[in-house]
Amino acid sequence: MSEYNKQTRDAAGAGAAHPSADSARPSPSPNGPNPGIDETRNRQRKGWIVLFAMLFCGIIVIMNQFKVPTFMPALMADFHTDPGTTGWLMSVIAVAGIVTAFPSAFLLNRFGPKRI
Repeated sequence: MSEYNKQTRDAAGAGAAHPSADSARPSPSPNGPNPGIDETRNRQRKGWIVLFAMLFCGIIVIMNQFKVPTFMPALMADFHTDPGTTGWLMSVIAVAGIVTAFPSAFLLNRFGPKRI
């Protein structure tokens, strides 16, 4: 009996007389190309890009929301509005978030998080 069959029988148990087609395949070399590793790296890279894009967008939104208080006296003078009306300029981002949250939740429930 060849060394290959002895190893296969020992690994699979005494009942396996012939190696299956799957165990006859050579294992990939450690130095050769491995598409699974490349795919994992691409997914990780894409995840980091999404993370930094979301971080950047979050910072921009915060900067836009708190831009209004610094210019509030000038805005009130130019547009002839009271502080309450000018304060809505700060709140418009929150209102837009609330308005878009309901359709987003509907779409998320309908199509699922992976497709969205």
